[in-house]
Amino acid sequence: MQNELKGRTAWVVGAGGTLGKQISADLAASGATVFVSSRDEKKLKDMAAGTALKPLPVDITERKSVDAAAAAIVAQTGRIDILVNTTSLSLFGDFLNLDDDVWLKVLQTKQIGYMRTTRAALPHMIKQEKGVVVNVTGKGGRAPRDVHLPGCSANAALNLLTKGLAMTYGKDGVRFVAVSPGVIDSPRLAAIRQSTNERNKLDPAGSDKAIAGSNYLGRLGSAQEVSDAVLFAVSDRAGFTTGTVIEVDGG
Repeated sequence: MQNELKGRTAWVVGAGGTLGKQISADLAASGATVFVSSRDEKKLKDMAAGTALKPLPVDITERKSVDAAAAAIVAQTGRIDILVNTTSLSLFGDFLNLDDDVWLKVLQTKQIGYMRTTRAALPHMIKQEKGVVVNVTGKGGRAPRDVHLPGCSANAALNLLTKGLAMTYGKDGVRFVAVSPGVIDSPRLAAIRQSTNERNKLDPAGSDKAIAGSNYLGRLGSAQEVSDAVLFAVSDRAGFTTGTVIEVDGG
């Protein structure tokens, strides 16, 4: 809704991905001042060119980088009202072929990364006595995929963390919501499809049919549908919604 978020400051981490780009654009269209973060400074600048988006490169595997980014946002706007975590790594494969480095990269980037950005933004929200953190997780957090177990494990942990933080900081006026997409049309899904085909010796046609049939609606979701759920979660319309997972997965 136009200007629904006017006067609020939003920070989108993982903004360079398919979901992050859509969410960032929609937050800005709703009136928020939007800082967009990822490691790739050039991608951020290209993404922000000609828009009101504010690029802010961050390495979420480094606490100093994350804390400095949060401090920079507050220095410019005086507040952080909305944090959207939507970072992921496209590392897939058979469990026995995924070494420790892959697991550590995924957990550092997603599970621990989300923790770092939340820890950096939360004190400002508590001071304001209002704020919303949205963690974009994934259906794998409750229905794991055979080639995506590191990411699925991180998603399950983040769903639990979201509930725990909501329970802990609700009295401070801060809400926490997880948005959990299913199969979303994106380059990331294409990478999952390829890895699934290789592991299970599926032909592309069979794989496409299996993916489309993995939900009640029999189709892929869109980035816009995920973004719509995020915008609801951060708005005052969701003022009594916290500690829950919003499933955007076609059932």
